[in-house]
Amino acid sequence: MVGENNTVARREFLKYAGLLAAGLGAGCSTVTTDYEKAQKHFEEGDYIHAIRWLDDVIAQEPDNPDAHYYRGMSYFNLNQFNEAIVDYDAAIKHTPHAKLYTNRGFAYSMRAVTKGAREDADRAITDFEQSLKLHAASPDAHAGMGYTRVFQEDFDKAYASFKEALRLVKHEQIPFKHLQDERVEQAYKMVRERLGINDDPF
Repeated sequence: MVGENNTVARREFLKYAGLLAAGLGAGCSTVTTDYEKAQKHFEEGDYIHAIRWLDDVIAQEPDNPDAHYYRGMSYFNLNQFNEAIVDYDAAIKHTPHAKLYTNRGFAYSMRAVTKGAREDADRAITDFEQSLKLHAASPDAHAGMGYTRVFQEDFDKAYASFKEALRLVKHEQIPFKHLQDERVEQAYKMVRERLGINDDPF
């Protein structure tokens, strides 16, 4: 369900590596090299080796929110949601950014679905709400809320969330970063049919 846009990931990796190469922090040469290796493996979808190099970065810079963020995404893509949540927790502690709440929300939501944990669905909703407080124009957060509401069988709220996500994508031209348009549209259609709603504004 979630796969980080490679262009965005590459830009953020290179930005971080560039700052280190400019001489910020002790031992920057080693950290930069490890981060670049993690970048390469992450972009190739080799999340196991990305984690290996991010482990080294975090060992040297345990409070580095970017390294925790990307290691969290790597764990998520390996369906290791417990580990992903731990990394997102660490990143949020130092940088409470909207995208971090969105990603942790997805991790809680997926753990809810795979384990049937209703309390995790509630945590996911809380994270998506916090993300939207920080950045309301996030189609990913709205769609994540929609998927979680479907799991909770709250189809009215799921419908509203999917509708807003697609409005942002189609009318505001704000693309999904983690999700595919077609899959969100399919989920939206399923909820509309479930509710007996015939109008389709998109």
